[in-house]
Amino acid sequence: MPEPAGGPGDKVFPPSHSVGRNEKGAGAKYAFETRRRDENDVFCVLMDSVQSQANRTEEELQAFPVGGVDGGSISMRACGHCDCAPPRKTRKTRGPCCKRRRCLQHGWPCGADSGNDALISAFNPGWKNPNLYDDQVRGTASIIAAVKKAGITRVLWVGGAGGLEVKPGVRVVDSPDIPEWVRPGSLATINALEQLQKEPELEWSFLAPSAEMPRGQRTGKFRLGGDQLLTDVNGRSRISVQDFAVAMIDELEKPAHTRQRFTVAY
Repeated sequence: MPEPAGGPGDKVFPPSHSVGRNEKGAGAKYAFETRRRDENDVFCVLMDSVQSQANRTEEELQAFPVGGVDGGSISMRACGHCDCAPPRKTRKTRGPCCKRRRCLQHGWPCGADSGNDALISAFNPGWKNPNLYDDQVRGTASIIAAVKKAGITRVLWVGGAGGLEVKPGVRVVDSPDIPEWVRPGSLATINALEQLQKEPELEWSFLAPSAEMPRGQRTGKFRLGGDQLLTDVNGRSRISVQDFAVAMIDELEKPAHTRQRFTVAY
């Protein structure tokens, strides 16, 4: 079972809403909803929501440079998908560098266990890493091995735009305009997709962002696509970090791209 954010044994307070004095059952009332678990409908107190899950995913993505998602992994736990990333006040001691090192050395950045339903990985060993490609390929293999060992089958991967096609057979990364410092990370992320494609027992989804992914506003309004780079009427390919996070959580809650790469853009 997942532990509270305050640590093992800490109190958990489900969110509640007020009920007016003149209404039946006046006072505080918990929110309930039906969740699907082990192929059965389970009526439970709502401990989390899609919106708050997107908030935390967005925070994890925003914690890293805009030039690319450079993170660890977020482990989504059972019935509520509570992430296991450390609270902000502790990130000085358990930050991205620590996560990257643990992933490469020990095969797991944040402590897997069989109670986890799914994992979202945004692993990148750092854009300034001179061994970026090799370390990312090795880290990807370590994460996949640890996921399988833990018995987790649902894996969502933060991909890159480099592997998307701009025309049949031509990828974004194939353009001579791509900066050389971007190319190793882009190719390593393409390799991550190739590694996932070789894992028939994993129910993975690989979400590739647009060519541009700045911090911006969460609108909840975007388009989804497949293997081709999406552009707007002006030829621009763009999605905010906030809406990328929403698209990722949507896929977690309602899988629609299992064992597929898909992309998101305005």
